[in-house]
Amino acid sequence: MIRQAQLQAGKPARSAFRRGLHIWRLSVAIAVSELDQRYRRTMIGKNWIALTFLVFIGAKVFIFGALNNEPLAFFAPYLAVGFLLFRFITLAVTGGASVFVSSQNWIKTEPLPLTLYLLSLLWKSFIMLAYMAIPTIAICLWFGSYSWAVLASVPAVLLLYAINHLWVSCLFGIIAARYRDVVYLLTTLMQVLYFATPILWVPTEEGVRAWVALYNPLTHYIAVMRDPIVYGTIPWDSWTIVALITLVGCVLAIWSFQSYKNKLIYWI
Repeated sequence: MIRQAQLQAGKPARSAFRRGLHIWRLSVAIAVSELDQRYRRTMIGKNWIALTFLVFIGAKVFIFGALNNEPLAFFAPYLAVGFLLFRFITLAVTGGASVFVSSQNWIKTEPLPLTLYLLSLLWKSFIMLAYMAIPTIAICLWFGSYSWAVLASVPAVLLLYAINHLWVSCLFGIIAARYRDVVYLLTTLMQVLYFATPILWVPTEEGVRAWVALYNPLTHYIAVMRDPIVYGTIPWDSWTIVALITLVGCVLAIWSFQSYKNKLIYWI
């Protein structure tokens, strides 16, 4: 069985990704099954995702809203959308770092393309995003914070997020399979970046906050979705930065996958 997995891993990256897409229904089934298993024997099942998110947002708005000079009608949607997108990014980074290690039993025994596990994690993240988006949309509608500009940008942003999710989970998944400390390093890094990203605070035009927000790439990943909602504008500068990061990330992920996929079976 291990030999079969090695043969599958030896195929070109493009072929592996195409095979993963061909059996996309299996990746969806795995994602749904994992979430069902997580909330097995609970009263409301996966609705806990939305409920937990709503409780966290309510607490954060209540506490940090009083510490900001921004009006509640602006700050509540601002924080809700920012926290929603940061949670999705965190799922991609921390979940991606352990995607191959956590799937080692499948990889060692089943001749399935490695990209299947990347797609399965992507579906799981998007399912959780959908549940968390329910209270976020409700908050935006309640405070009247929405714009027609968001309707034009949402499909493009979701596609952009999907591409980034794939390269992040592929690149970090391979690195973390070889060096297990990377999982804990990335988890710690995301906790630090949570406070360095304009979610609980609004960046100023100058000063330390302005500098931190400008050079933090997560600021721009969040801005491409949040700015159309809370400001009604398309942040073209952020789109440019995110597009460049995506291009470089995809190149690195493809190179890493092509170079080390044959060794992955031994690392896990």
